[in-house]
Amino acid sequence: MNQKNEMDLRAKLLPWFNVRIFFLGATILFATPVFGDNDIAHKAYQDGDYKTAAREFRLLANQGQTDAQYNLGQMYRLGQGLTQDFREAARWYQKAADQGLILAQFNLGVMYEKCLGVPKDEAEMLKRYRQAAEGGHATAQYTIGLAYERGEGVQRSYREAAVWFDMAAKQGIAEAQFRLGFFYANGMGVDYDEGMMLRLYRDAAEQGHLEA
Repeated sequence: MNQKNEMDLRAKLLPWFNVRIFFLGATILFATPVFGDNDIAHKAYQDGDYKTAAREFRLLANQGQTDAQYNLGQMYRLGQGLTQDFREAARWYQKAADQGLILAQFNLGVMYEKCLGVPKDEAEMLKRYRQAAEGGHATAQYTIGLAYERGEGVQRSYREAAVWFDMAAKQGIAEAQFRLGFFYANGMGVDYDEGMMLRLYRDAAEQGHLEA
């Protein structure tokens, strides 16, 4: 699923905060309720009644509804209707991540990278980023590519880095386009290809990348 389709399926409701050069989305997901009233939860959230939203999301989350678990994690992280608690945020992200929710997997990776509510754990960070990357999360794909380029938590492999940068570049991640262009310019993990280099640099530049 590309980034546009991901965003078309979700309502962007909250601010974003920076992670690396990208952003960890503070997005509330919409889904069919299991128990409790999801319409009430989302309307309450949009109206700024975070306590009601948190209560309704908790009812759903306790029944195992993955989107509600993620949403509750977001509200704990941001301190909306609840006392800000990174440990609780990570706990609810993990519940959703373990059920395969890609955004939760990515956010949990960020929590491990930034030591937010969990101890710094490179192996767990990479595990969660990889899960999200394999599920099609473009920023996670770029992040895994960086890990292979730098040899952080994995054996350095420019070839493997190029594979992940290519996936992210095709989803429009400007930094991945730039890094992959650099790889083609220098024959790192791929054969030297001036045409590919120029195309990727142009793609990155068109998105405002300052070095392309």
